[in-house]
Amino acid sequence: MTSTRHRWRDPDRFPHKTERQCRRCEMVKVTRHEFEGGRDIYWTEFWRDEDQIQTDMTPLCDARLDRQIDRERAGAEQSRTFSGATK
Repeated sequence: MTSTRHRWRDPDRFPHKTERQCRRCEMVKVTRHEFEGGRDIYWTEFWRDEDQIQTDMTPLCDARLDRQIDRERAGAEQSRTFSGATK
């Protein structure tokens, strides 16, 4: 069973933001920091496929990369089984 939790890569840090990409689904988590009206303001954005996801909570990980790897492994296993059966 695949977990729906993200596996974040090490952060890329910029002057007023930090970006992390999920190893499993390629979603990007952007944490921003600005100074406005005499106080610090922090917020988090989520991006996938260059589209911003409008949400107040962290979206679930769809683990698309894990599923793609599983499909590739299954295909390789099936082709080995098929080639072994024809000999």
